[in-house]
Amino acid sequence: MNKPIKPVVVKSEQPPKKRTSWKWNLPLESIKKGELIKLEMPEDDARDSGSTIRTIVHRFGKKNPSKKFTVRLVVRELAEELEWEGIGIWRIR
Repeated sequence: MNKPIKPVVVKSEQPPKKRTSWKWNLPLESIKKGELIKLEMPEDDARDSGSTIRTIVHRFGKKNPSKKFTVRLVVRELAEELEWEGIGIWRIR
């Protein structure tokens, strides 16, 4: 038979902090209105990383309501027009 387990309950003042290690270190606080951050990468990588980058930008926007951003996937015709391919983050306010 299994041995009975005696749990030990310890009061902790604070839970351990979440460890967030972002793959993307985006300088969102330093760009001005009308500027953009270019993340040049192949289309497949851009599609894979797009939702993660949108989440990071959305969370930053919630903490800083005076700043507004838009995140766009730059592929195909738009990539030809801008002459680069990947993900673009524009500050619009």
